[in-house]
Amino acid sequence: MRQFTRSLAPLFLGLALALPAIAADDPLPASSFAHTFGRYAPDGDCTREPRIVVAASGLEITVNGSTEKITQPDVAWAYGGNFYEGSSRWLFPYSGDDRPVLMSLDADEKTGVMHIDPHDRGSAGVPALSARHQALVDSSPYLRCGPGA
Repeated sequence: MRQFTRSLAPLFLGLALALPAIAADDPLPASSFAHTFGRYAPDGDCTREPRIVVAASGLEITVNGSTEKITQPDVAWAYGGNFYEGSSRWLFPYSGDDRPVLMSLDADEKTGVMHIDPHDRGSAGVPALSARHQALVDSSPYLRCGPGA
């Protein structure tokens, strides 16, 4: 058993050293999210709301003229499964115990498409979506708009 534990020590050390890089201050690492950066709106019309900006600094979500900045969304790295290698990326914009919505960037492997879906709603003890979160879900899918769309 001791020999087995010693042989795993380098693996555990490597994981421990990698964790700070994974949980870095950069909420949306450009190396994995740069292809999704931009402005999104229903039908790609950025004169409409809800509007969502995805940037290295986080998210900016505007609903009914009210804008909120989310600097630390929860990235769902394993949402696509252990061996997923596609372009889609998943975020929980609102972290903590209540994760009302799940955001899918490059949804269904389509560049510039974002879906926002309710997360765990309908399960026992899970509250209904707020009006703000319901508006985000109801307006989905979103398309990237503006320059470079």
